[in-house]
Amino acid sequence: MTVTAKISSAAALMPLPTLTDIFSAMTDRFGLSPRASQLKLAAYVRDAVSSGGICCVEAPTGTGKTLGYLAGALDAQAHSGKPVPIVVATATVGLQEQIIRHDIPRLAAVGAVDPRKVAVAKGRGRYFCPRTAALLEDKKMQDGQFDMFQEDKHVADGGVQVALDMLHAWRNGEWDGDRDNWNGTIPSCWESACGASSDTCVNRACEHFDKCPYMGSRQKLATAQVIVANHDIVLADLAQRAEEQSTTALPPKSYALIFDEAHNLPEKAVSTKRACARLSDTDWLRKLEPYGEATLSTARMAKALSRSTEFTPDVFSVGAALLVSNMESLARYLGDTLKFSASGTSSWGLTEPEPALQSRVIDLCGQAVQLLNALKTAAKAYADYAEEAGGAEKAFAVRMLAQTYKFQRQAKELQAGLEYFCARERRVRWATRTRDDRIMLNTQPLEGQEVLNELLWGIEFPVSMVSATLQIAGSFERFRDKTGLPAHAVTAALPPVFDYSRGYLHMPEMQYEPGFAGYEAELRDKLERLYRADVAQGVLVLFTSRESMRRVARALPADIAALTLVQDHRPVPELVAQHRAAIDAGKRSILMGLDSMSEGLDLPGRYCGHVVITRLPFAVPGDPVEEARREHLGKDWFEHAYLADMLTMLIQGTGRLIRREDDFGVISVLDKRLWTKRYCKVAFAALPDFTRGEKLKGYFEMVKTRGLDKTSSGKPKTEKTPVKLEVVKGSAPAAPVAESKPAVKQTAAPAVSSLPDDPLANLRRFAQQPTSVQSSTVCSIDMLRHVVTRVMPFAKGPFASHETAYLAESKARPCLPAGTPATTFAERQMPEAVILALRLRNLPWTATAPAWLQVLNLRADLLQYADVLRSHLQDLEDERKAHLPADVCEQQLLRGFAGLAYPGHEALFDALSRIEADVMAVLSEPFCLPSRDFMLEMPTAAQALARTLRTRKAD
Repeated sequence: MTVTAKISSAAALMPLPTLTDIFSAMTDRFGLSPRASQLKLAAYVRDAVSSGGICCVEAPTGTGKTLGYLAGALDAQAHSGKPVPIVVATATVGLQEQIIRHDIPRLAAVGAVDPRKVAVAKGRGRYFCPRTAALLEDKKMQDGQFDMFQEDKHVADGGVQVALDMLHAWRNGEWDGDRDNWNGTIPSCWESACGASSDTCVNRACEHFDKCPYMGSRQKLATAQVIVANHDIVLADLAQRAEEQSTTALPPKSYALIFDEAHNLPEKAVSTKRACARLSDTDWLRKLEPYGEATLSTARMAKALSRSTEFTPDVFSVGAALLVSNMESLARYLGDTLKFSASGTSSWGLTEPEPALQSRVIDLCGQAVQLLNALKTAAKAYADYAEEAGGAEKAFAVRMLAQTYKFQRQAKELQAGLEYFCARERRVRWATRTRDDRIMLNTQPLEGQEVLNELLWGIEFPVSMVSATLQIAGSFERFRDKTGLPAHAVTAALPPVFDYSRGYLHMPEMQYEPGFAGYEAELRDKLERLYRADVAQGVLVLFTSRESMRRVARALPADIAALTLVQDHRPVPELVAQHRAAIDAGKRSILMGLDSMSEGLDLPGRYCGHVVITRLPFAVPGDPVEEARREHLGKDWFEHAYLADMLTMLIQGTGRLIRREDDFGVISVLDKRLWTKRYCKVAFAALPDFTRGEKLKGYFEMVKTRGLDKTSSGKPKTEKTPVKLEVVKGSAPAAPVAESKPAVKQTAAPAVSSLPDDPLANLRRFAQQPTSVQSSTVCSIDMLRHVVTRVMPFAKGPFASHETAYLAESKARPCLPAGTPATTFAERQMPEAVILALRLRNLPWTATAPAWLQVLNLRADLLQYADVLRSHLQDLEDERKAHLPADVCEQQLLRGFAGLAYPGHEALFDALSRIEADVMAVLSEPFCLPSRDFMLEMPTAAQALARTLRTRKAD
C-alpha cells in the first residue's frame, strides 16, 4: 500500500505553505487547534532547517510533536532557495507506520505535502523477496534441503502456505511486498524464506530485480520530498557517507534531518560500532573447503579467480583451516589466562590490552581480512557468472552467490570484531565466556558521542532532535555528554501540556529493597493487593528483568494470572491488541512487560489507568560498559550518568499513564529506594508534577474531590466471591493443606472430578490396585528417552506454567482441559502427585508412562528438566547457565523427578527413604515453583544423571 492509497482525498497543493497556512487548514478541515507548545516546536524546527543549524527540543507528551516538526520543516523547505528532502528518523518501525498512516495523510489532505512524494525507508528485512519465496514451490525447499550449505529448515508451523499466498498476491499485484502492509499472518519462515536479506540478495543477477519490492522502495526515495526512516537506516547512511561509499542507504545527496524519540539516538549510535569476535564459532569456516571445491571445479569461476591478486587457490582450505586453528588457540589462551566474573565476563575497561594479546589479535585480523577479500572476489565473479549464464548454470551461480554473500557477512563480522578490539581508539573491551566455554571478544564505544562526532556533527545537514525526555531536572548536560551535542546547538524545553497532578504517584510501604531475599514474594503480594483494590480496568506492570517477570507471573493467583498478558516471546503489538480487545469487551486486563513497553506504548483512557513500576530501571551492576563509565567519570559517575540514565527511563515509564487531557490514574512504584535514598529529591524534581501519596486511599479521595469519571477505569461488572482451593484427596495418602493460613483469594474453580482428562485419575487407579507395589521392570535408556520425549509439550514454554503450552495440544491428548491455567492444577494436585509417585515408583514404565505423561505437564520445572535431560542423553548441547552447586540441585531433582528416574538402580533412589517426611512438609505449604537459580542449574544435574545412566548401561 502506498502513501497515496492511504489518503481518501487530498486538497490542492499549497504553493508556499507556511506554519500559519498549515495549522489554519488543519483547524478548518479536522477541527484541530494548534497548541502553543506545538507552534513553538514548529518554529524551532523551521529555523534550524532554514539556517542549516541544530536544535534540540524536549516536547512533552501531548504536544503534537509529529505534526509540529513536519509543519516547521515543510515551511522551511518551501521557502528555501535550494530545497532538500526532509528525512524523519524514528526509533521504531511502529512510529514510522503511525506517521505514514495518520500524520502524513492529514498534511496531504490540506495540501501541505504531495503524498506521491512521500516515501518510507525501512530495512531490507521488512520487504518480501520473490526469488527466495519462489523456491518454496520446490518440494526440496519445503523440506529444508535446498543445498549442502543450508542448515536451517526454511519453513515451520505451516508457514509454507502463507509464504506462497504472499508470492501469489505479489505476482497478481494485490500486495506491494511491504511486510507491514500484509493483512494476514506473517509466516514463521519470513526471515529464512520470504524476507529480503543481504545474505541472499543477488542484485542485478536476480530475474525479479526490476520488480523487487526493496529495490522499488529505494527508487521512490530518490525523488521523495519527505522520507520517513528510522535511526538505524539514517546512521547506516551517515556511516556510508563517512566512508565515501558509492551507494548509500538514502539516495539524496543531502537532506534535512529530524530525529524523533531522540533520547534513543546515543544507544543507536553506539550499536553501529559495537562488535564481537566469536572465537569459538568456527563451524562456518569449516564449510569453506567444500564451498571452495565447488567453486574451483567450475571452469568459468576458476578462470575468473585466477586473474585476481586478492585470491589464492588454497584460501578456502588451508587458509580457512589456519584461521580456525589460530582462533581456537587464542580462545584457549584467553580461557586459561583471564579471570572471569560469575556472569562470565573479564574486562579491560578503557585500557588497551597487553601487547602480547594485541599482537595475536592483529595477526588473526590480518588472516580474516585475506579471507574477506577472497570472498569479495568470489562474489564479484559469481555475480558476473549469474548475469551472463542461463538455465541450470544461472541457477547454480545464483545459489552460490547467495551463499558467498552469507560467508562474506560472517567474515566481515569476525574481521570487524578483531579490528575494533585492537584499534587505538577509546573503546570498552571485554571478553565473555559462556557456560560451554565459548569465548568472545567484545568492543564498543563508551558513549554515542564518539560515533556522532564522526558521523553527524561534521556534516552540514540541518539537524533537529525531538523527544519527551531529553533533560533531567532542567538540565541537558547528560544528553550532551551522550551525544556530543555541539555548543552552538539551540536547546529548549517546552512546558507540559497535560495536568500531571491527575496522576497519583503511589509509594506504598515496602519492607525489602530489590535484590534482597523476600523482595519478590513481597512484590507478588503487593501486585495482588493492587489488583484487588480495583484501581483501573487496564493495568501495565513494568519489570527490568525477564526472569523476575516470569517468576512473579507464575506466582500470581489463578484468577489474576488468567487476566495477565506476559511479554515473554510474544510480539508487543499482539499483546497490546489482545489487551485492548479485553478492555473493549468490558473485562479487566494486565499487561506485564519489560523496558520496551516503557516507551512508545500508547494506551489512553481505560486501556491503562494504572502503571506499576516494580523496580527503578538502573543499569545492571557489573556490566563492563557501566563499570568502564564509572572508572572514567570517577566521583561524578553516579549522579551525572548512572542516576541520570535511570531517571530518563523512569520518566518514560511513568509517561505511559497520562496520554490524553482527560486521562488520570495511578503510578505505583514498588521500589522503596525512590523515596528513601539520598537522591530522592533529584528524582522527584525530574518526574512530572504528580500528586504523591503512600496509600491508595489518597487516590480515591482525589478522584472524588475532583469529580473525575471513575468509569473510565473500567470496573468489572461482576466478580464471583472467591473460595479457597483445596487438594482433592484420592485413595492415596494425602497430607493436610495449610488451612491455618489465610486463604489466597482466587476465583472459584470447578471440582477436579468434574473436569475432563484429570491428570491424576490413572495414577489413583494404579494406587488402588493390590499389586501396585511390585518388582520393578528395569527401564532402559531407550525407554527413558522415549518417555522423556513424550512428556515434552509440542508448544514449548517451560517457564510459564499458565501458558497454553501446558493446555490442550493438537497432536497429543490434552494434559489439562483447554482454557484451564496449569497453575490451578499445580496448586491443587501436585502435592498429591508426589505421594502417588512415591507409592507407584516400583510400577513398570509400560503401565505408568501414559499417566506420567499428563502429570508431568503440570510442572514447569519438570518439563524444563526433561528437555535438558533429553538433550544430554542425545549428546546435544545446552547453553543454559547455572549458579548453584550441581550436587545440591541433583538431590532436589531426584526428589521432584523421581517418576522419570531409572527404577532399576539404587543410586537414583537413595533419597526416597528420607523424603517422605519432607513430602508431608511440602503439603503443609502452598505450592510454589522453584527458584531461578534452581532452574538454571538443571543442565549440570541433567548431565550428571545422563552420565550415571550411561555408566549403568555399560556395566
